[in-house]
Amino acid sequence: MKTENHNSEPFVGLSKKEILELHIDFLELKVRTYNVLTANGIRIVKDLVALEEHQILKFKNAGRVTLTDIIENLYEVGLH
Repeated sequence: MKTENHNSEPFVGLSKKEILELHIDFLELKVRTYNVLTANGIRIVKDLVALEEHQILKFKNAGRVTLTDIIENLYEVGLH
């Protein structure tokens, strides 16, 4: 469980539009989550937020933990 929010610090001063254009590397995703997304061609934050939860769950090796990781990270940067 994360106890401190360090995620949003790099995003201070950026608009939502600018955050959407960033590579998913800027999110503090778990390695498994990152690997699932990149294996499915998701590299930019805007491509990630365009997905529905059921679409993510259809990705190979994606489950509830992956989905929770994505939701928490998007929330931390103000996109969920």
